[in-house]
Amino acid sequence: MTELTSAFAGLADLVGLGACDRIELRPALLRVLTDLYLQRLAHTSEDERCYCELALRLIDATDRPARAALANRLASYPFAPRAVIARLARDEIEVAAPLLEHSSCLTGAELEAIAKEQGGAHADIIATRRSAMLQPLPVSRPRHPIASELSDIFYAAGALDSRQSRICADSAMAALGFHPGG
Repeated sequence: MTELTSAFAGLADLVGLGACDRIELRPALLRVLTDLYLQRLAHTSEDERCYCELALRLIDATDRPARAALANRLASYPFAPRAVIARLARDEIEVAAPLLEHSSCLTGAELEAIAKEQGGAHADIIATRRSAMLQPLPVSRPRHPIASELSDIFYAAGALDSRQSRICADSAMAALGFHPGG
């Protein structure tokens, strides 16, 4: 088994207990291991390798609720290990959904591959995510009522009236505390 790095040194006893079939500590061990991993934003390659090896073994040995809880926690973590994210994103839809919807760790190519491999609900969630990404964000800027009126007047004015509209706009802007040209 993997020798624990300094980031996970306190888990040595728990890893031994987790290997025991009589005690079902695997979900708790996975949660504690993940808590330790998420405490840091940056990890050495050795820490990530160690976490991935242990987490992937535990994922394979835990039930759906434990895997779903892990996926929920990792979905918003921008530095989640790719191997763990890839495994959970291909899991049952109850586990995979938060990652497919929210994880920034999944690339477009990975999402496309998952949609092709898994189909069904996985593909539907990915399609929804893609369409949401293509939608322009609504731009809502509070406008002063006078500014709205001036804008409407200016754009409604013909070419001959536009000079007069600009003069009015400059006067109105000065009244609002804006000083044109200075």
